[in-house]
This record gives sequence, structure tokens and C-alpha cells, in this order.
Amino acid sequence: MTIADILYADDCALISSIPALMQDMLDYLSRFCDMFGMRVHPTKTQWIEFRRRKAPPQADVTFSYRGVVLPRVEECTYMGLWWHATKDIWESHVPQAKIRGMRTLYGFQSRCRALHISIPRCRSWLFSTLVAPSFSHACQLWCVGGSKQLLRKVHLYPLEAVQLSFLRNMAGVGSSSHVLSLLLEFGHSPLLCSHLKLAARFWDKMQSSKESSMLYQAWYSDLTLAVHPSQPYAHTWCFQFLYTMAQLGLCDPPTALTLEVACALSFPEDAVVVRLQRLALDFICPPAEDIPKCPRSCLSDQVTAFTYRYWVGMSEAQKYGGHHASCLMPHAQRHALVRLRLGCSDLAVVQGRRSGVARHARLCKVHNMFDSTHACVEDIRHFLLECPAYEGIRLHPYFTELFSCLRYEPNNLHLTTSEMVRKILSHPNQSKLALCISRMFSLRTHILQGTGHASGTHADMPSPQVVARSWWLLGANEDLSLDTF
Repeated sequence: MTIADILYADDCALISSIPALMQDMLDYLSRFCDMFGMRVHPTKTQWIEFRRRKAPPQADVTFSYRGVVLPRVEECTYMGLWWHATKDIWESHVPQAKIRGMRTLYGFQSRCRALHISIPRCRSWLFSTLVAPSFSHACQLWCVGGSKQLLRKVHLYPLEAVQLSFLRNMAGVGSSSHVLSLLLEFGHSPLLCSHLKLAARFWDKMQSSKESSMLYQAWYSDLTLAVHPSQPYAHTWCFQFLYTMAQLGLCDPPTALTLEVACALSFPEDAVVVRLQRLALDFICPPAEDIPKCPRSCLSDQVTAFTYRYWVGMSEAQKYGGHHASCLMPHAQRHALVRLRLGCSDLAVVQGRRSGVARHARLCKVHNMFDSTHACVEDIRHFLLECPAYEGIRLHPYFTELFSCLRYEPNNLHLTTSEMVRKILSHPNQSKLALCISRMFSLRTHILQGTGHASGTHADMPSPQVVARSWWLLGANEDLSLDTF
């Protein structure tokens, strides 16, 4: 199928593989404009020669319109897409789309601060409505160009940096946070999943269109090249899309398909999303049967992912309104809670990993001040359940309901310590939980800083019980439910 021109609104694109024919088409365009009283903007009219990557341009080719020589360019924009003379659309458009997305994100965040929009779920909806479309334009066409290398590393998708920057800003975490845990924490899916879903919808739309339509004819011609029996063209859209679907297990590779079989293929959006979500979950950590009984016993390079999936991950109830992303709370308290959930807090198990300390040596300094006979690794479970420094907070009347799983009651006898951690972090009152976590971290900082004022000898250090008691008494008599922000 040969297409000589593309007309859309007030734009016109002329296509030809023969220079002399292109000049004739420009002359015909001039006559057409004279007949209907139209004009062509001379400074906006350019031409580009598509060629192989290392092929030199043809130096003796020029084009003119009404005596004016048209400028030659190596890249241009048309219909919102960036085109390059020697690069495919994935290499030429995606970097520009990322720049456009980051620019839109900065303006969006500034506007949210001005309007005091702080609830994450509301901001997430606005991001999906206002920001994501700005850099996802025509993603059905170009997302398949790099998806075959990124299916198992969706966090490396170039445009994912825009979404991750938005989520890290809301969570108050840095670039070291686990990518897919961060996405799950706020109910987002990788952008590659959303874009491939739209690509599958685009395939079904082209397949179900009328055979006489230009859309079907273009798809059929592209598919014929993709599944050519002797020499399949790997740079066609259909080849890249079918290769991606084959990686998901939804069809055979395009080199093993005939034209008749390929024309009959259909890819429901739900099936594509399920396969992509399964890949994402497997990336967080291995399947359920491979999960150890406790994240403390897993490999060091997997401890963050196992901790989130086994101790922290959202319950079904949290996905429908019980999650902290739906609650209004101070930024500092939300950040304290989210950083704890994502493994980006100041606990020794996190800081020791960054500084290269062996996990068994990432001990709780606060616990050692209260009980020097038992050395404990300072992780989430120790912080919430075991450390004696925070017993006063756990027993405070305002916070006691958060730690109801620690009471000696029949309903709690069957709970494991891991289930207790999940029950605390999934408490329905996330605002109160965030305040509690913030208070516990404040107490931890106060204790550690209190010992830091000593001259260096153990005898000069103040008693940790006195430090903890004096700090807690500062706020023990106030009604914490009246806290304002």
C-alpha cells in the first residue's frame, strides 16, 4: 500500500520515495491552493529524508515551493510526534516526551501546592488526568519499540521517571526506594502496562475495521511485512507488537506465524493487563511458594522487597478507602509512615544497607541502651513490637487501639509476629497511625541525640530511661486528637 499524502485539519504531509515525484507533488499543491484560495506558510514548510542509520544524506536533492527553496531538517514534529531522519520513532520521540512530561509535572506540582491539594489519592487522579496524557500521546505507536527489552524491567521504561518523580515527591523518599513497591503503595501501575494495554486496543480496532478502510489496509500491509516467510521486517509496528505479546505468552513469535493466523489474532485488554501485573509482582519478589517464613531470613538483596510484600503490603480493605493515601494528615506524619512502609526510614536495617554493614550487625542502638544483654536488629518488626524504648507510646490511651494485637486476648493468640505487623500497619485509622509513627521516630531521635551530648565516656551519658521519660512527659498530658496542622 502506498500513501502519497496525509491531510489532517490544516496540516499536510507529502510522502514519496522519488525526489522528482516529490517536486511534482509540491507543484500540484501550489495549483490546489490557487484553486481554493489557500496559502502555505513558507517558514513552517520543511522536508526530511528518512534513511538508514549510517547512510549519508543525498547532497544534490533540493525542493522548492513557488520559487522558495524549502529548508532541510534532520528532525521535526508532526501530529505531536517527533520524527528523526535516521532514528526510529522510539529513539526520536520518547526522550522528547520525557522532557515534556517533566515540564508538565513541575507546573502541576506547583499548582497543587498553591491550591493546597495534599491528599495523595486526589493528586494521583489529577496526575492521571492532566499530566500523563501530556507525554503519552500516541503511545500505541511508539511504546512497542522498546517494550520487548523492558518487560521484566519495567522500572527502566524512560517515561517511568516522570511518574516515579511524582510519587517520590508525595512519599518523601529518594531514588533508593524500591520502584514497584512505591507504585503499589499509591495504587499506580507501571506506565508500560498502561501503554501496552492501549496498544492491544489499537490492534483490535485495526483488525475489526472494514477491509476497505485505509486503517485496515495500512495494518494489513504492515502485518504482511512483519510475518513475511523469507524475510520478516523487524522494524514494522506489527512485528514489534507481536514480539511483545509473544513475550507475555499470548501468541507465538512473529517468525512462527503465517499471515492468515496473524490476521485472526485478538488480544483482549484484560488478558494483557493480567500478564503484565504478574510480571510486575514476580519482579518484586519470587512467587508465593518461594517466600520464606520471615523476611529476616531472606537474601540481603531481596530484603526490602520481601519486607514490603510479607509485612507491609496493602490488604484488600485498604484498597477501598482505608489507606493513608485517602486520609488528610500533615506531610511530616505521612512521610514518616510511608518511609517506614517502603523501607526508606532511619532504622539501622536501612542505613546499614546503604553503608555496607552486615545485616546481623545493624543493631538497634536505642534497645541496647535499655537492654545491653540482648542485641537486636532494628527492622520494622523490632521497631513496632519489640523495642522497649517505645513502650510508653504503645501504652498511651490515645494509641492503645493501634497495638490491640499485643494484648493477651483469645483473638490474638493465633497471630504470628508478622501478622501483628501487618495488622498494625493496616489499621483503619491511618491518621492516628501516622501520628504514632511520627512520635516514635521523634522519641528515637531525642534519645540518640541525648546520648550524643556526652563527652564520650559511658559514665557521662545520661540514663536512657530518664531521657525517654522526660521527652514523653512533654506531651503526655495533651489531647493528641486535637493536634492541628
